[in-house]
Amino acid sequence: MIKASEIKKGDNTEEYAVFDVDRYDAALYTVPIWESEVVLNETVFPLIGENGERSFKLTYPAKKILFVKSYTLETRYVEGKDYELSAVGELFIPEGSAIPTREYTYLHRDANPNNEPFEVYYPHFKNDGGEADRWEFWDESSLLSLQLICVTYVPENDGSVVRPEAVGRFLPRTMAKLMSGEKLRAVVAGDSLTAGAHASERFNIPPYAPPFPRMTFDAIRLKYPKADIDLTVSGIGGGTSESFIRDGVFDEKVIAPEPDLVLICFGMNDSDHERIGFTDERYRKNNLAMIGRIRDALPDCEILLVSSIYGNPYTFNSERYESLARVLKDIAAENAGRGVAFCDPQAMEKQLLHRKAFADFMADNMVHPNDFGMRLIAQTISDALR
Repeated sequence: MIKASEIKKGDNTEEYAVFDVDRYDAALYTVPIWESEVVLNETVFPLIGENGERSFKLTYPAKKILFVKSYTLETRYVEGKDYELSAVGELFIPEGSAIPTREYTYLHRDANPNNEPFEVYYPHFKNDGGEADRWEFWDESSLLSLQLICVTYVPENDGSVVRPEAVGRFLPRTMAKLMSGEKLRAVVAGDSLTAGAHASERFNIPPYAPPFPRMTFDAIRLKYPKADIDLTVSGIGGGTSESFIRDGVFDEKVIAPEPDLVLICFGMNDSDHERIGFTDERYRKNNLAMIGRIRDALPDCEILLVSSIYGNPYTFNSERYESLARVLKDIAAENAGRGVAFCDPQAMEKQLLHRKAFADFMADNMVHPNDFGMRLIAQTISDALR
């Protein structure tokens, strides 16, 4: 962790100069926000509130805002002119600011404008199965990412974000290899989030932050300097825990690299499949099948089950995401002492969603996280591996 006391003192610019970055820096980006004395480049979607509110909550109340920049970090906004720090530690964007803002109805509509297809506006989820009465904007390009802003600030850490549970005791072979420097072969298996949609690197825009699997292992290498890691990322867009086995790719993508550690990261598509989501029983069966296949082929391989972050809570049933995460937690508990553990980025996101808007985490306002969302996943996994 980089502490303020370790940074060169002087005027404000020099004191915090290390955080004034314009590109992905693993040493800064992977510091867990629940431990850092400075929160770096936290993203905010500058959407004016439904009642015209122009204040935006951050993960923590801010004691001091250091920098506010565009998503690409290429444009710097001016305090007192483009933004202010409110009395309760929120970011306030006054009228006339150079920060481009959007009206509330830009993302949230009462009706589907011009009968646009689902790829543009997606209907809200209705528990009773009735016809949608609200619609969410959805875009798969960099359009929404480029409207985000990045806020770097000194937080008033109120203890509201509790760090993830340590899982190292359940993965003793993995931890021993990380600490000793013996080669660790790791495979991350999952869907489009694992594949990297929509990290800024994949969009080929600054700050060129990588997908969460590589960011995770960047963090682990920094945490365990002796670590010798051979990483294979096996993410397939649209993939589910079921299709990964059914389509015959599991042996090629997971077994063939002969890993010592497999991270299984299916859940986004499983939770919103056909807008209903897999049942707990179906999801449990699929994950047990993957675990069984790994154990049969690689008896010494350890497994980390990773929950999915949320899809848009307006358009998909959040209960499905939470229920499937509980399935993974139960499987890990049933296999305690047998090289299976559970890590829960979803629970970390849920803590942040008590303050921040869902759009602040996302690149498409639907299912794909932006760089800050990717960082949250990477920070959770790397911090849990202790």
